[in-house]
Amino acid sequence: MSAPKKRKATGSAKESTAIRLTDPAVAVDCVPSSLGPALSVLLQALNDAEWAQKSAGEFAVELRACEAAGALTVGLRWLVSHGYAEHLIEVTSRTAKCRQFRPAGSLAFDPRSCLILTPAGVELARSQAQGVVVEAPRPPDSPPQSNVEIPHWDQRARELSFHGELVKRLNALAWIQIAIFEIFELERWARRIDDPLPYSKEKSKGRLHDAIVRLNRGQRRPLIRFHGDGTGQGIIWEPVNPA
Repeated sequence: MSAPKKRKATGSAKESTAIRLTDPAVAVDCVPSSLGPALSVLLQALNDAEWAQKSAGEFAVELRACEAAGALTVGLRWLVSHGYAEHLIEVTSRTAKCRQFRPAGSLAFDPRSCLILTPAGVELARSQAQGVVVEAPRPPDSPPQSNVEIPHWDQRARELSFHGELVKRLNALAWIQIAIFEIFELERWARRIDDPLPYSKEKSKGRLHDAIVRLNRGQRRPLIRFHGDGTGQGIIWEPVNPA
């Protein structure tokens, strides 16, 4: 199956826009275990679309269906951020003859969110169905050691803590920071993560820089410092010794 074409305006099911945040060829950690059933549902949807000779968009899977299959929101964001799934917002009208979508443009889900596996996602889902663990080695100093305390992101309370102390509390509108913290948490606070901001032609290093500035701003206790990796494509965290 070829990748869907990109377009600027609201598209039909045949022309949905892929939100590619990172290159799927980039090494990734183990696939979150909660995604197994949801990957099967997403893969089956594409198989059904092919059997029915319909576009992939006609069988796009609603967010609630993925969650009903046991997927956690942070896991679904992991899929999108690594380029394994497209995140689309359904805008189908009552008179439309086929389902229609617009690009989501972010990792913020809403009740109209739908997902479609990308070609890389299809391979991932098939490998998981065959019991193959998709895993790649990290640099020796990437993952924190088991005996070293790491930060904790509480998704429900939207609170970041470190050493048992509250560092930041976010409101629901700070979705960029929330997405970054969720990916760090999912990656068990590896020292570096890939840039998780939605891809766009207008995207620049300045946008990631602004996000990092916001991560460091407003900390109740300045116990964590975030900075770029020097390439404009990643975020690094490091502990700060309290004064």
